[in-house]
Amino acid sequence: MKIVNYCDAKVPTWALSYLVNNDASGITEEDKLRADCWRDRCVEILREWNPSASFDFFYSEQEGSFTHRPAFGLATDAIDAAVVALVNNDEPGESMRLPWEGGEEE
Repeated sequence: MKIVNYCDAKVPTWALSYLVNNDASGITEEDKLRADCWRDRCVEILREWNPSASFDFFYSEQEGSFTHRPAFGLATDAIDAAVVALVNNDEPGESMRLPWEGGEEE
């Protein structure tokens, strides 16, 4: 699979367990709804561009930092993250690199 498009943002670190593992323990229903709405809106935007893509959530391995404007919720520690559109490797086009990734394409 290769990344062909993405919707990136500063995502609150408190939401990572939920977005990555679907573990909502420790967050409120309201916060869960905020995370769901953000992810669903990203998928909606990406699906308009490529309806046959599958979607996943990727995040930077770097430590989070404080931001006044996270993707959702109040000011908090956040991390670079993205909802990505993935297609099979045999589809035309190059694989995209996420903004926080550096170096050369493998």
